[in-house]
Amino acid sequence: MLARRFKKYDNFLFDLDGTVWKWTKLIPGAIRLFQALKRENKNIYFFTNNVILTRESFARKLSNFGINATETQILNPSLPAIDLLQGNKVFVIGEGIITDLKKARIKIVSSNADAVFVSTDRHVDYNKLEKASDFVRNGAEFYTNAKGGKWVYGDKIRVGAGALTKAIEEASDKEAIVIGKPSYHMAKKIQELGLDKSKTLIIGDEMTDIIIGNRLKFDTALVLTGIATKKDYNDSKGLNIPKYLLNSISDIIS
Repeated sequence: MLARRFKKYDNFLFDLDGTVWKWTKLIPGAIRLFQALKRENKNIYFFTNNVILTRESFARKLSNFGINATETQILNPSLPAIDLLQGNKVFVIGEGIITDLKKARIKIVSSNADAVFVSTDRHVDYNKLEKASDFVRNGAEFYTNAKGGKWVYGDKIRVGAGALTKAIEEASDKEAIVIGKPSYHMAKKIQELGLDKSKTLIIGDEMTDIIIGNRLKFDTALVLTGIATKKDYNDSKGLNIPKYLLNSISDIIS
């Protein structure tokens, strides 16, 4: 069952990488937690800056791990990207987001781009970075899903979108517009869920999760299974301060 202090929440928004899973494996206790939430008829959503997969594929990955989920429960930067990139010819460094954008009838191009979107791309090469830099230098709008330079993959830390974005920023002398957490663009998508602020908890492993939750006036919980450390918590100030510090999401159940 849920621990007493968490029973008051009707809505639970979970980050994924470092919070629910480490990409190749679930955080211990995750299955028990989501079973308990389902038994108590809680509303569950997953919000992530990761766009390696499509939203549909994220739902399928969760279901394959034994956590039933649908595409409508997944919020990631594909959603604000679709809004912002309508009518543009877009050069994309990324993986799953390309499919999400194409599904929304956004034109993906390799030349004459008027917008550039940069995200994690495990097949990136110098030519892609050079093209993106050229487009941005020549006036293309420049977007990224996140400025975080790393993400959790199994027991390792992998290069994140922010590292690729930084390379293009340095080469183009232009700063990317962040549309993932903790940006206004991502906050707007969460607001569209229409959740009662007093009954909503956001759980994540990075300060970006805490910042966006606090901006939305939700309660927030920081877990120590991913990027953030106890030192990050001790040093937190202002919007970085979570309501709860948890060793992992398994602390939500008793």
